[in-house]
Amino acid sequence: MNTFTRFFLVAVAAVAVFSLFGNVSKAAAAGANLCKANQTPCSAGQDYPTETELKLSLVTGTKLKKPGLLTKECTGSTIDGKTVTTGGETTPVEATLSSLAYSGCGTACTVTITKAGRFIVENIPGTMNAKVRWTEFEIKESCGALGECILGPEVSKGIFLRGGSEAVVKFEEAVPPKKSGNFGGCGEEKWTGTYSVTSPKPLYVSGSTSESFSGAGVFCRFEIDPCSSFFGVPGPFPSGTTLTASLKAGTTLVLDAGFPLLECEQSSMNGEVLDSGSSTEPIVGIWTSWSFGGCNCKVGVPKTGSFSIDWTSGNNGALVLSGFEITTNCGGKECNFGSSVNEGVVITGGEPAAITATNAPVPKKSGIAECTNPELSAEYEVTAPKGLFVAEG
Repeated sequence: MNTFTRFFLVAVAAVAVFSLFGNVSKAAAAGANLCKANQTPCSAGQDYPTETELKLSLVTGTKLKKPGLLTKECTGSTIDGKTVTTGGETTPVEATLSSLAYSGCGTACTVTITKAGRFIVENIPGTMNAKVRWTEFEIKESCGALGECILGPEVSKGIFLRGGSEAVVKFEEAVPPKKSGNFGGCGEEKWTGTYSVTSPKPLYVSGSTSESFSGAGVFCRFEIDPCSSFFGVPGPFPSGTTLTASLKAGTTLVLDAGFPLLECEQSSMNGEVLDSGSSTEPIVGIWTSWSFGGCNCKVGVPKTGSFSIDWTSGNNGALVLSGFEITTNCGGKECNFGSSVNEGVVITGGEPAAITATNAPVPKKSGIAECTNPELSAEYEVTAPKGLFVAEG
């Protein structure tokens, strides 16, 4: 079997995976419920129970692809499984994979699924979607004189479930690792493909809070809209993309809260895109770190929070910060800020892109009476990806 078959196989399984389930590490996983209604939390009687059958099929007219010098494709694939848990506030949904089939791959290699593994479905905060982790799987590919390859045991990024009346599972540059073997290129492919969830319908992934992001947009490698491939290079950045930004050299971050007037000469933000967005939903991610330096007061960040980006015009978007907390101490006088900032912050596409806050209102959580009506002003330069544009879809 050639590389594409391997890719296809894994993709298929992963697909089933993510729509099917989850929980390898309860401590690390986010809660989720598979819900019949577009609501979060999922109300009693609306969640799909244990033993719910899950069926996926490669979207008609599409292909499962492994991009590269020699693109390999499969034109058909189905996956069947069954949930073994219903999930909860802090527990993801788990499912087992019972069957996997593919066709139209044009390969002479032999593929054997020695371990189907387990799958993890975790809600992406603020959405009715999920990131999917496929773990404990093992796939063996034998290609005669070309050699043999064993893939596994986990794909942790690049598999995504978009909920809806017609839910889909997407592989967005997912990379199945190589466990062993001498098959050329094994474990180095980035898989792409889209599966429709044919059962159950409808299917939404609920979280534990009522937070909801709205809008539409995608991150694009090129200055084009709608975002598309260019000379064989995929246009949209996938889920799992790392987003980093640093305060622009020679500028100062200012948090004007009346008293104190916080000023910092250094600041950096590191995040991860969890939901790559679409023409109907915004880009959503989490900040893994948010730091400040060279400040006139002590600054801490107990919670970094999440973000969403909604396309506005051109190659730009509005950025919403949510769930963060910043603490300040100026000469023993403390103020805490956070919750959400939903106006005054924009991302401007370019090489590099920029994130700019202009008198953005930041809610006060607690502290001295003098800390009133705080506003944030700062200009960050996006350091990765270097070329980044916001497209409508």
